[in-house]
Amino acid sequence: MTEAKTTARDTVLEECHRFPPLLAKRAVFLFEYVARYVSERRLDRLSVLDVGCGPGLISLALGSLGHEVVAIDRHPKIIQQCQSRNSFSHVSFLECDAETLDLDQQFDIIVAFEVLEHLQHPDLLLTKFSELMKEGGTAVISIPNGYCPWELFVSRLYHRTRLLQISLYVKDKIRTLLHQARERDDVEIQPFCYHSTFFTFGKLKELIATSGLHILQVRHSDLGLFPEYRWMRPLKRIECMIANFVPHEIAGGWILVVERRGKLPATPGTRAD
Repeated sequence: MTEAKTTARDTVLEECHRFPPLLAKRAVFLFEYVARYVSERRLDRLSVLDVGCGPGLISLALGSLGHEVVAIDRHPKIIQQCQSRNSFSHVSFLECDAETLDLDQQFDIIVAFEVLEHLQHPDLLLTKFSELMKEGGTAVISIPNGYCPWELFVSRLYHRTRLLQISLYVKDKIRTLLHQARERDDVEIQPFCYHSTFFTFGKLKELIATSGLHILQVRHSDLGLFPEYRWMRPLKRIECMIANFVPHEIAGGWILVVERRGKLPATPGTRAD
């Protein structure tokens, strides 16, 4: 790796550490994995698909490292905001629904952070990943434990009672009354979001296997205790560190690297348990 590329990677990792704790942990894992992938396979540029790209933080950071990125999200406003911030010719943002994903190219790495739990049919997307991977390609996925404290006592409550819509409506009205309503230049990280599928680790492993994929690596994201409100982030950082030492079944969420089953190239990192 050239000195310039090393400097760019270090800059990206430094920026990742400034993200909210949970996003930072996922992002650092991803970029360290990408660095090992590039080094071990002696590649200069990767083709990456970012599914559910949100505000585009990951996609644009990958673009800054020279990788070719296709980023998709179902929300047109988010895609418009990402496009307005995108200065890379090799990064494209597309409005697209993950459950009807139809692309005519294959990728070295597919990224799907916090996507599967929002889908009615996550198996369809995982099966599609198998088709979209290049030979030896992998997917990096993060997903919450559907039975951690946050999912049991907060996410389900908001999902079933529609409190999310009410809370966002009230927040918007308050900002309007205070003359603070304006178009944002970024997309706020929303700790409450509807989940359609709730996973245990066993259910997730089974779904991955039946979709023709194989788990290479598993890391734990958090314990599912605290949201990422700014004033709670010190506690969230501690929670994310503790999560490294608990069994898979009680972690608050998982970060996984998967590949097509039956094809086992020398992939960076350790094998899953």
